[in-house]
Amino acid sequence: MAEISAALVKDLREKTGAGMMDCKKALAETAGDIDSAIDWLRKKGIAAAAKKASRVAAEGLVGVAGAVSRAAVIEVNAETDFVARNAIFQQFVRTVAELALSGTGDIEALKALAYLETGRTVAEELIHLVATIGENIQIRRAHVLSVSDGIVASYVHNAVALGIGRIGVLVALESAGDKAGLAELGRQIAMHVAAAAPQFLDIASVDETALDRERAILAEQARVSGKPDAIIAKMVEGRLRKYYGEVVLLEQISVIDGENRVAKVIETAAKVIGAPIQVASFVRFVLGEDIAREEKDFGSEVAVVRKDTAYEREPLSLSRLWEQERRMSDALHAVSRPIIGGFRRVLLKLSGEGLMGSRPFGLDPKTVERLAAEIKTVHGNGIEIGLVVGGGNIFRGVTGAAAGMDRANADHVGMLATVMNALAVSYSHANCVRAVHSPSCYASPEQGTSGDFRSRDGQSIFHHRYRRRLACHRDGLRCFIEGHPG
Repeated sequence: MAEISAALVKDLREKTGAGMMDCKKALAETAGDIDSAIDWLRKKGIAAAAKKASRVAAEGLVGVAGAVSRAAVIEVNAETDFVARNAIFQQFVRTVAELALSGTGDIEALKALAYLETGRTVAEELIHLVATIGENIQIRRAHVLSVSDGIVASYVHNAVALGIGRIGVLVALESAGDKAGLAELGRQIAMHVAAAAPQFLDIASVDETALDRERAILAEQARVSGKPDAIIAKMVEGRLRKYYGEVVLLEQISVIDGENRVAKVIETAAKVIGAPIQVASFVRFVLGEDIAREEKDFGSEVAVVRKDTAYEREPLSLSRLWEQERRMSDALHAVSRPIIGGFRRVLLKLSGEGLMGSRPFGLDPKTVERLAAEIKTVHGNGIEIGLVVGGGNIFRGVTGAAAGMDRANADHVGMLATVMNALAVSYSHANCVRAVHSPSCYASPEQGTSGDFRSRDGQSIFHHRYRRRLACHRDGLRCFIEGHPG
């Protein structure tokens, strides 16, 4: 058997990115031949990737890339939101989005392209990424928009870095007018699409099946009034106009100005740039939409390893784990405190994105209530819990900065988002346990704030001495809420 030197292992690690022990084993299996060892690792990687492929991957990132008249959006899924913070994963998403620009949105064709940074194909790089990170990772979908004369605008919501986040939007505008003005309009419409989630471009493009279903529902609702059929028909048409205003992009009220329909906004912009404007198409990707997710509780987020393998884990709620450890401790040591009972205080970070549940924006009440119930169970075992609440579900400073805001001002808005989340979480916990305090590092103006933010039961949510917003509730858990810059 050839001697496997440290230099040889290092060389293989640099070429493959595999772990040290994997490299050592590969070299041992191939008599120290680097090329054969690389092939060995690739084969093992394929097997590992195939094994992980059956696991649900609903987290990850949406990425966008584009030039003036062409842009692409992709979704790359992983199993946990931790992977989305991984620099290697982020770079992979950015690179694949750039590569998607040259294609048509076909995933298999995209996977066959050369991943220039390593010399592998995209498919091979994906296998390598699975082996490196240890999760099921999938390039789920891609879409490309282009125009002959005009621009394709893009927008990323809840961005974790430039061009990657949780929601990606492309809007194709055709016009011979001023491109700078057209680009600004395109970005505004893209932001509107991210927020309003239109399903169709215009009334003519509304799916006939969806329209017939909606018309039948509205007709049945109208018949309850007992009015004649002619009146019912008019009532249905009136309600259909409201339906169009909810699902058709050009009929929606713009979230940017809050007054005019998107079609009117475009008409006004056309006069400014000096040429007609047509919205050719749009696409909106929301991370994990339509993927069946496993229901997880607070405890499963801190699931423990119960098997010998690195990634086969038995998810347990924290309360169940606590009870098991308590019984084990009693049996082994005949003491009342559990083995992990040495930890009397726990600091838990609730990311804003985690409070969204399956929603693309805001808070999901069921998710917040479920977390409150889990925390109540753990708190009942004598644990003091501090909660650090983020605001990424509402606003992130980096997103505002990318849109042209001053970064400091954008971060302050992000901090205000944490206050909103903190208050929502605090009110949920108020019904569960004993005393809730929710301070924030978000400074408030000197005048008028306490009156604006005082709850009806007289519980102040503004700390006068420290000039910080504060919520105090009876019968709740103590929650230390730290402002987060987005």
